[in-house]
Amino acid sequence: MNLFKFLDEQLVHSKYFEKKDIFSTARKMAFSVYSSYPRPLSHSISMFESGVQTELDVRKIIYKYISGQAGPLGVLPDCWESTEAPYAIPIRAEIEKLLSIQEELKNYNIRAPIYHFDYNLNNLNPRYEKALMLPCHSRVTDRNVNLFTEILARSLS
Repeated sequence: MNLFKFLDEQLVHSKYFEKKDIFSTARKMAFSVYSSYPRPLSHSISMFESGVQTELDVRKIIYKYISGQAGPLGVLPDCWESTEAPYAIPIRAEIEKLLSIQEELKNYNIRAPIYHFDYNLNNLNPRYEKALMLPCHSRVTDRNVNLFTEILARSLS
């Protein structure tokens, strides 16, 4: 096997590697699988996993704060407290109010699209309603979160 790898590597660095026949393609694929594909270090994997957990924690904190502030307005889904981490925060209201909130957020360079959102969170029994999707990730600053709650309180109450 090592002899095959050595010969194949020599072929890769030769002038015949760029041929367009089926055998050259197969050799290129085999070489990319066993030789040039980078393997992650265990330290890299642990750094990635801790980064994912940090992102999940930040999303939970943002959602919990906004739900505490906007919860009495009745604009958030009822069953989303128990989810792992929301990817966005759906705000339910009349379409005119959603459009005005969206325009106000554009003034602050915050993109918040309006989509149909399943408020039942159930593929077997969906209940789609138009919702403004507020961003919920680690790049959302505390200032943005406060801005979200101020705009929601002002526009929806």
